[in-house]
Amino acid sequence: MPKKQYLKQKVLERVDELPAKNSKEEFKQGTLPETIVASEVAAAFKFAFEYELEYTTLDGPKKTKASREIPIVFLDKGFLLIGYCTNDIEQKVLEFIEKNFVHGVVLNPIKFQERTLREAIENCPDVSQADIEPSAMKRVDRISCIGRGITDSEFWEDYGSEPLRMVKVNVSQLPEEPNVSFRKNGVITIHNTSFTLDQQVMVLNYVVEKIIGPYLQEIHLQTKLV
Repeated sequence: MPKKQYLKQKVLERVDELPAKNSKEEFKQGTLPETIVASEVAAAFKFAFEYELEYTTLDGPKKTKASREIPIVFLDKGFLLIGYCTNDIEQKVLEFIEKNFVHGVVLNPIKFQERTLREAIENCPDVSQADIEPSAMKRVDRISCIGRGITDSEFWEDYGSEPLRMVKVNVSQLPEEPNVSFRKNGVITIHNTSFTLDQQVMVLNYVVEKIIGPYLQEIHLQTKLV
């Protein structure tokens, strides 16, 4: 996102101004101010929205309202990350952010290049999973290897130069040594399910700064037509 538009205090103030509970829409949506995390490197919070849910009863199908929460992280270095979701929900979240936080810019999801996954391995050589796309194998789309020290294995000798689809590494440089995976579609997964939102923010900040940041710097932002 355009770094010049990001001021942490402004983001936090805006979160307080847009609580979902005050929404006037039929299906409420907005921020959850009680989830705010303001650290030295980021501002994070959760976006919530209601949707219609149909369920089956003995009297036939009925409808009710349900809700969903998506974490949003503004990193001080000018990067934006949102919780993983389906394409339609992703678009809803991005439209909310564009309207209320980042004006005049189209927020397009980013996919990783091969070198981004290689950089993850270079930075964190303790690899516990690698999914590759074998170029010479017919009718085989993916080969997955799970274990320890994969880059020192015979598997890596045979297939390590093939295109990568996903890698999972141990980030030993951080105190909690989180397990993090990177996928070509741009999804980063922190596999430590007990991590709090502020712990996740710390991990994501490290990942962006040390691993994928150089690639993301090359992205050209698309401005909206006025």
